[in-house]
Amino acid sequence: MMKHEIAASRGTKNNLLLQQATLPKVAGTPFHWKDSKLGQGLTNEYLLHGGF
Repeated sequence: MMKHEIAASRGTKNNLLLQQATLPKVAGTPFHWKDSKLGQGLTNEYLLHGGF
């Protein structure tokens, strides 16, 4: 029961943070890397795997 409660709490927190981020809503549209400028030493793969 505690595992379920912890998971629910994390889900609620994540949803709240996403709402506060005010990200644009573009359902079904994939992200295009060509529009992004990456800093020195950064690659698409590095960012996709959470390396930041």
